[in-house]
Amino acid sequence: MTTSKHLIDSQPQLDALCDSLADTAGDSIACDTEFVRTQTYWPQLCLIQLALDGQHVAVDVLADLDTTRLQRQLLERPDREIFHAAKQDMEAFYSVYEQLPQVIFDTQ
Repeated sequence: MTTSKHLIDSQPQLDALCDSLADTAGDSIACDTEFVRTQTYWPQLCLIQLALDGQHVAVDVLADLDTTRLQRQLLERPDREIFHAAKQDMEAFYSVYEQLPQVIFDTQ
């Protein structure tokens, strides 16, 4: 199995990722977030990492991107999203999007 790794930091790259996510309906996605809590109570989401179908991507949320489509695909997706120690990831998603993923599996 070949694995590809990508840093998503431009809108065309993000649009292509969203197309790929739409094509994987029915598949589970592994997800992890990175965030900072500098001078704020709520986490500032910085990076969303995804693994699906041999593809590993890191979405730079701090880049000048319109993440609306990604938000819909991740948070409204009826398929399972796999997290490890999901509590802080959920807090980061909720602080930015005011919504949580529909179906998660926490490995911890």
